[in-house]
Amino acid sequence: WATVAAGGKEQNVLLLRGNQAAPSDVRLNQSIEGLEYELASAIRKLNPGQRKRLGVVEGHGELTNAEAGDLIGSLGQYYDVFRVNLAQSRPQDLRTLSALIVAKPASAYSESEKFKLDQFITQGGNALFFVDAMRVNLDSANRGGMLSFPLQLNLEDLLFKYGVRVNPDLLLDLNSGVIPMVTGTLGDKPKVEPMPWQFYPLINKFSPHPITRNLDALYTKFVSSLDTVKAVGIRKTPLLFTSRYTRVLPSPVPVNLNDARLPPDPKLYKNQFVPVSYLLEGQFRSLYANRAEPGTTRFQPETSPQARPSKILVVSDGDFVRNEVDPKTGRPFRLGFDRLANTEFANRELVLNAVDYLLDESGVIAVRGKQITLRPLDKLRVAEERRRWQLLNLAAPLALLGLFGLVRAWRRKRRYARF
Repeated sequence: WATVAAGGKEQNVLLLRGNQAAPSDVRLNQSIEGLEYELASAIRKLNPGQRKRLGVVEGHGELTNAEAGDLIGSLGQYYDVFRVNLAQSRPQDLRTLSALIVAKPASAYSESEKFKLDQFITQGGNALFFVDAMRVNLDSANRGGMLSFPLQLNLEDLLFKYGVRVNPDLLLDLNSGVIPMVTGTLGDKPKVEPMPWQFYPLINKFSPHPITRNLDALYTKFVSSLDTVKAVGIRKTPLLFTSRYTRVLPSPVPVNLNDARLPPDPKLYKNQFVPVSYLLEGQFRSLYANRAEPGTTRFQPETSPQARPSKILVVSDGDFVRNEVDPKTGRPFRLGFDRLANTEFANRELVLNAVDYLLDESGVIAVRGKQITLRPLDKLRVAEERRRWQLLNLAAPLALLGLFGLVRAWRRKRRYARF
């Protein structure tokens, strides 16, 4: 740990970061690469300066304050975070925000709400979309199974216009999380054990980008695949990928919790490294260009004079930013914490990195892209040649010292022999 102090406040900084699945020397290297960013983030937390404003969209069944409690609290350390209802907000109100977060909507956006969102993005506002492509009801899946159908959010054409398509499918992955299952009885009580559930992929493959560099594993639930489509002037960067053992199930998808009791067939998992998140950057063209504003006769021009470049993050999993809630206290657990596995995944860190990247104008996030190459000793060779190098290091200095003494004595004798 390190401690940063300023203005009577202190902030602890965890120095050992990186991917816990990596070897110890690799993780140490990752921690060294991220040291500058960790210290800079702590300093910024103590001296935030001009705080930017973030909006978390509500009004469509998005995550509640309890379900998004850790997300809002974590972002609140660096930014001013507000709940935003697009139906009640005016365009000029949205211009005061630097970014909007769409976190797991469950019902469709109206055309007027989508228009406000479109104008916010095309005029320089940044956005983070954590959206589901399929509707899944775990209660029905537990009672004998269900069919999962596409979730109609009325955002598909908007994201398609910006350059990405959320496909109506579900991904299964052999590298997955767990769910509690009753496997028998213990006395008069049911015996519950965690069992692998392929609908909960663990993401541990990333692109070499500052948002995901040296990131630990991520936890997802009912995630879908993403495709890119043509969007002129937009740079598309895939950030998150499934493992090399992935199965893609197109809609409608049968979901039955009892399937967790059955061993998966590896032959069915033929897909690999399917992208589930994209970063889009550039000047986005409005979905309503050359069209009338919804509900009015005002014509939208091809290019708005207020158009500015912006950035969008799309993750095809609404539960990615959903934290569990303690049933006893009602308080949120840390984002990414899985009570069954007693493990904390890096979902929280990725969201913070993404918001920093989208809003950072001082270049602090750029230090995450630095690479430092450590060159450790070959442990096997050290063990084999240890005795030789010990003798060499012990004998060579003595031999050199003796040789120097002999040469010096010979020169003195030769110099003073004539006297």
